[in-house]
Amino acid sequence: MKVDRGFKQLLQIQQFTDNIISVEFDEAHCISTWGDFCSKYQEVEHLCYILQRDILIVTTSAMLATHVLNDVKDILQL
Repeated sequence: MKVDRGFKQLLQIQQFTDNIISVEFDEAHCISTWGDFCSKYQEVEHLCYILQRDILIVTTSAMLATHVLNDVKDILQL
């Protein structure tokens, strides 16, 4: 998740966030396996708190071994 000033400001506009129906993560295994050397991947957990409402979270990957899936679920708090 690229958290720059413009993105943070956009997420503070309720008219924008009210129209977000889902957040999708392709190659979701990167959230877990790349988090050690690229901490930005583990910061995606904050997105649900920033949006402050229930939205559909979709994760897809061909590389989701059970332990990686469990880690992704923990990070995203699913």
